Amino acid sequence: MKAQCIQEALNIQNAAAVARRHGLSVRLVHKVVQTATRHGTPEEARALKKALQQVTI
Repeated sequence: MKAQCIQEALNIQNAAAVARRHGLSVRLVHKVVQTATRHGTPEEARALKKALQQVTI
């Protein structure tokens, strides 16, 4: 479930919407995404950064 929430939050750039959809707090969604982007493997970090760049451009 964490991976799904992280992916959704990164895709839509709206933690509040992800939190509502899954019945979670916004703070928890932010924390999970932040932890994943900071503490993931280098490959995961690169993939997340690339996904963020594509979404924000």
